[in-house]
Amino acid sequence: MAKYSPAVQGLIGGLVITAFNTVGALLVLIWRRPSERFLDTALGFAAGVMLTASFTSLILPGIAAGGIWPVLAGLALGALALDLADHLVPHLHLISGREGHATKRIKAVWLFILAITLHNMPEGLAVGVGWGWGNHKDALELMLAIGIQNLPEGLAVAVSALSAGMGAYFYASVVGIR
Repeated sequence: MAKYSPAVQGLIGGLVITAFNTVGALLVLIWRRPSERFLDTALGFAAGVMLTASFTSLILPGIAAGGIWPVLAGLALGALALDLADHLVPHLHLISGREGHATKRIKAVWLFILAITLHNMPEGLAVGVGWGWGNHKDALELMLAIGIQNLPEGLAVAVSALSAGMGAYFYASVVGIR
C-alpha cells in the first residue's frame, strides 16, 4: 500500500474494517440465534482486542514519537470531547404510533445501532491516522485488530435487529453504511 497516498491508504483501511463489520452482520443470515453467553463472550473479546490495539498501535507509538505529555493531553481532550458531546447531542426520541413491548424493543435496538455507529467513527479515524502516520506495520496491525473486533459487533447488532422484528437482510445490507 506504500505506493498510494495516505488518504487512499486510510480509505482502503476504512473499507477493510467495514468489510469485517459486514461479515459479522452477515453471520446472522446463517446463525439466527446465537446465545447471550456467546455474544457476551464475543463482545468481551472484542473489547480486549481494542484495548490491546489502542495501546500497541496508538498510545505506545505516540509516546515514542512525541513523549508522554502530548499523548496524555490527547487522551484527556478526547475524554472531554466525548463528555461534551454526550451533554450537547440530544438523546434519541423516536416518534411512534402505538406503544408496547415491541415498540420499546425497536427503540432499544435503534439506540444500540446508533451507539455502535458513533463508536465506529473514531475507529475509522484511528485507522486513517494510522496509515497517514506512515508506519505501515503498526497501521496494518491496528486495522486488523479493529476489523477483528468488528466481527462480533456486527453480529450483535444484527441479532438485536432480528430479535426486534427487523429483517436480517435489511440489517446486513445497511451495516456497511454505518
